[in-house]
Amino acid sequence: MRARRKFYFAYGSNMSSRRVIDREVEFSSSRRAILLGYSLSFTKPTKTGSAAADIQEEPGSMVEGVVFEMTEEGLKKLDVFEGVAKNQYARVNVRVYVSDLGRYVRAVVYKAIPYQAGIKPTIIYMSFIIKGAREHGLSPEYIEKLEAVECQETK
Repeated sequence: MRARRKFYFAYGSNMSSRRVIDREVEFSSSRRAILLGYSLSFTKPTKTGSAAADIQEEPGSMVEGVVFEMTEEGLKKLDVFEGVAKNQYARVNVRVYVSDLGRYVRAVVYKAIPYQAGIKPTIIYMSFIIKGAREHGLSPEYIEKLEAVECQETK
């Protein structure tokens, strides 16, 4: 019996296919997608004191990202990297619009549990996000917005 496929919506560094592959997560397709009613934020504290990406509910806003099609096994591997068991991120079910399919699909997204204002991502972390955005052809306006994110100074 063939494993049931699931959709995962990536909005942070996992938009980079290389990053997902390096985490040994197999996927059968990747497509641009939009999550309505949310905005991208950098409020997830990391061990190094920098910020990781998160999403916050915000009516009228949207987050561009990538939908990867994978199995539940792939999502379980992502759970480990996203720290689900350690209460760092939680799986949330959302509906995202996939333009090349011309419809909304149900997808899993990871939402940060700890939240901290006033922290910034590193330049290296942002490079993964921007690389993934370019790789998947997100809008030039959105990429420009990502490039404008203020990053923390490297030590």
